[in-house]
Amino acid sequence: MPAVRPALLLLALAALAPATVRAQAPLSLVNDRTTVSSISFDGLGPLLEDNVREVIATTEPQVSVIGKITGFAASLLGRGDENVYPFSPVELAKDAVRVRRYYAESGFPRASVGYDVQLDTSDNAVDVTFLIERGPPLVLDEVTFAGPGQTPVTAQLPPSLRDDWEDYTQSIRLRSGTRLDQSSLADLQRQTTSWFANRGYAFAYAGAERFADSTGLRADVRVKVDAGPRARIGDVRLEPIGGPLSVSDRVVLRELPFESGDLYDASELIEGQRQIFGLGLFQLALVNLAEGQPRDSTVDVVVQVRQGDVRSVTGYAGYATEGGVTGRGQFTHRNFFGGARTLTPALVWRTGLGGETVGANPATAISDFQATLTLQQPYVFDRRLSATVSGLYRQRNDRVERSNQVEASTALLFTRNTLQTASLTATVNSRTLLDSRVSGFGLLSEDVLVSDSTSLMSRVASLELGGTYGVVDDPLAPRRGFVLRPSAAVAGGPVGGLSFGRGRLSATALYPFTDRVGLVVRATGGVLAPYGDTEVGDIRDYLLLRDRLFYAGGTNDVRGWGEGLLGPKVFDFDLARIDSAEIAATYTGVGGRGKASASVQLNLPLPIGPQWGANVFVDAGQVFAPAGALDGLFTPAAFYDPGEPVPPGVPGALDDVLALYRDEGGVRVGAGAGLQYLTPVGFISVALGVKLNPSYFDRRPAESGPALLLAAGLAGLSPDDLDTDAGLAEAQRVFDQNGFLNASDEPFDVEEALAPSFFSRLQFHLSLGQTF
Repeated sequence: MPAVRPALLLLALAALAPATVRAQAPLSLVNDRTTVSSISFDGLGPLLEDNVREVIATTEPQVSVIGKITGFAASLLGRGDENVYPFSPVELAKDAVRVRRYYAESGFPRASVGYDVQLDTSDNAVDVTFLIERGPPLVLDEVTFAGPGQTPVTAQLPPSLRDDWEDYTQSIRLRSGTRLDQSSLADLQRQTTSWFANRGYAFAYAGAERFADSTGLRADVRVKVDAGPRARIGDVRLEPIGGPLSVSDRVVLRELPFESGDLYDASELIEGQRQIFGLGLFQLALVNLAEGQPRDSTVDVVVQVRQGDVRSVTGYAGYATEGGVTGRGQFTHRNFFGGARTLTPALVWRTGLGGETVGANPATAISDFQATLTLQQPYVFDRRLSATVSGLYRQRNDRVERSNQVEASTALLFTRNTLQTASLTATVNSRTLLDSRVSGFGLLSEDVLVSDSTSLMSRVASLELGGTYGVVDDPLAPRRGFVLRPSAAVAGGPVGGLSFGRGRLSATALYPFTDRVGLVVRATGGVLAPYGDTEVGDIRDYLLLRDRLFYAGGTNDVRGWGEGLLGPKVFDFDLARIDSAEIAATYTGVGGRGKASASVQLNLPLPIGPQWGANVFVDAGQVFAPAGALDGLFTPAAFYDPGEPVPPGVPGALDDVLALYRDEGGVRVGAGAGLQYLTPVGFISVALGVKLNPSYFDRRPAESGPALLLAAGLAGLSPDDLDTDAGLAEAQRVFDQNGFLNASDEPFDVEEALAPSFFSRLQFHLSLGQTF
């Protein structure tokens, strides 16, 4: 009897398969141990492969990236796939019918579906390909609306709503000519019901029917609407879930945008739910109509909440090359002195342990300690207005400075919607530079290091107005819409003489071409305008203002460049290394008084899963009016002791080097591609950017800068001289004579340092979370 079973399977396959089955490999060896190796689809069209897979019963192994990795690891260990994916010809034929029905429901009434089965006799496994011929789509012709008994819908509406109803129906009629499927019918019913529910009709009902013509390829849709009575809010009550609350009912209910007697609006129930959940005090927040109430002109609302932990402690530790061991700790009290106030003290410390140092002294390890205390009041006269008071203490020790900072600020935040906010922030900031390492990144002489801390102390009061205005389809993973983020600030202070205005605007627009292909366009611009005695070109004002300047380049900017490295930059190395005949350097962005950048990105799907995507992009940016007294950063005094004669030709050579710095400006363009994976907290993205029109220093490693300066300082050679064999040989002789080494303690190769590098054009980026 077992020998007959393969023949029976083949007979079933032949009996049930559609006429479009292609000629296949001999299947006489198919038996009850045959498995499925892979499943693919030919002719999917506009439908998503993942959705089509959900309607079939036949499965394949290792359909996910993780599955493929684990399967490969199992094969290396000599283990087979423990899961069984049996091949059933009968089930395959049924799958073809299921797929055809799915295409019919999706607006392709004449779709036909077959399959191609290829048998690998060595593994006793088959590769299955579904062959889909969609045929012409079912097209929407006309949409009509009618009330009970075919009465006009406007008969159920007051005169004040009839114009709005006409606008709505006109927008629906614009869909004429599009593909009509079951989901679009359901969407039409939902949108129509929501239109009424958002205007007081709590019991509105809308049902849609389609009527195809004789060809079966065009259809009219009739929407029947029963608006029911227009209702007002009756009783509003709070029902805690899982025990009593630590706040009063009033604290919760005041977050609702409605009260008893207001006209019912379903969108306000959703907004109230968002507002309550936004307090951060509840694990669950639901705002719904009470069940079992009669269909009349009054509706009761029930608010259900489950409270989470009032207190929480979070922390993490990590490591970064620049800051060494890094830690963060935070305590949160979500009901401080009642009223759902949130108190959050937090510590962030880049300890510098195991990280880079400034110069050769381990005591100068780069570190940054910040302590903040924040108190948030969620309700200030109105549910949409909240207040925050915060304080900051910071000890900073980086490549440019060692400083202390104390800051206090208060902010009012008006929230209309998730991406529709306005804020007003007042800040008082006191900053003291204890030590400036300008010589470490700008080759100033040791004499200009800050010795009198009071001379570099700044107290600044600022007032900033900011906002966000956006309309997107999904705040977590938006595909359609736009977001604008403007801000403007003015600051001044009696000590330190820092007075300036600062404005910034960023804009993002998203447009989908298909379900998984879309365009993202970003643009950012800003300007810093000093006034009074403040002058960014003065090195002291520059040091105090450098956090307020504009920088370009980085993961969320022009991706061909590293963070802040597009435009003017200087060399980050310590004179102590020059004194020890070692040259090791990185670039440090100087920043500027203005900035403009833009990006165009095309998002594309990947066939390995719906959470995966790819993108290609083109970015451009420019930093305007370079900050800092660049011309004063390079003088013969940086290389020679006071009173020592300067060799002829050295000042002119240094001027030529400075000319290269001035050429760092201008519009820079980068392009590249990336991958992204959608997680519950946003996108994890990796990208590789390429500089398309890099500057002189963009094309070279950072050691090329010190090499140029040392050649100019020690040998009086200009960049043009170093383009010749004779100039390179002279520079190499001087370097060898002085015993200069690179970071690997090898003799310094001037030609290699000054030669363009392809890898200098590349920049890798990793980011977590959607930025828009």
